[in-house]
Amino acid sequence: MKKAILFIIILCFVFSVSQDLTGFGAISGKTEVELKEIEPFVYVSLSHKGPLSNIEDVITDLITTIQSLNVNPQGPMIGIFHTVPGPNDPEDMELEWEVGFPIAEQSYIQAREEIKTKLERKVWKHPLVASTMYSGPYQDMGETITDIFQWMETEGYDKAGPVLATFLEAGTPDAPPSELKGEIWIPCKK
Repeated sequence: MKKAILFIIILCFVFSVSQDLTGFGAISGKTEVELKEIEPFVYVSLSHKGPLSNIEDVITDLITTIQSLNVNPQGPMIGIFHTVPGPNDPEDMELEWEVGFPIAEQSYIQAREEIKTKLERKVWKHPLVASTMYSGPYQDMGETITDIFQWMETEGYDKAGPVLATFLEAGTPDAPPSELKGEIWIPCKK
């Protein structure tokens, strides 16, 4: 039961992020951004090319695949967005993105022929990120990402990799959206 509730919460988070990335709006300037040095970490993910409206199916494939392969996540679900839609882009545009989980470095992913979904073992190798903690309703996350990009521009940093969103705490299904917590990273360089 707990796994089902957690899955639904994670699904809502990632779906909401995907929908709100298209809604870049006014810049609030209220986001506190900091630079973080990140050690490389190993993760597994399912990559997808297509509209973000497919995210529900991709997450279902991810959960089913990691369970069938006995992969043990070592942290919260992550969404990695290689292309981020702009405010005027069509909702069904082809985007490159992936969903996954951090895993132990020594984890081995054994391919099985009967599993058609391709789970990939990858390493996050972006040592410097512009980071912010996010707390609030899902629909405001796009504004937070916009604030990070504005901060990077003001501070003289360029984007150096995909946007990563980590789902840290969902509370309970009855919790108000203001209790949702996550962290957003955008790799950067001077």
